[in-house]
Amino acid sequence: RESVCISARTGEGADRLLERLREILDRQGRRAALLLPYDRGALLDALRREGAVLSVDYRDEGIRAEVFLSEALWPRFREFVRE
Repeated sequence: RESVCISARTGEGADRLLERLREILDRQGRRAALLLPYDRGALLDALRREGAVLSVDYRDEGIRAEVFLSEALWPRFREFVRE
């Protein structure tokens, strides 16, 4: 029931796989925009290991990251949520 067929050769089924992954992730966490101070940049490494980093933008005011956080990670990063 949880499997998705995909062809490594043609890519057939890739769209369905991405859709299925989004469904699974949506059940288990939240998407958020974070602004991390540069002196807390190590948190970005933690997000890459423990969460899912969708995009990163280095700005004057800090590191803006679009991330997907599991419910377990949410309390650790809540103070940095900007949107």
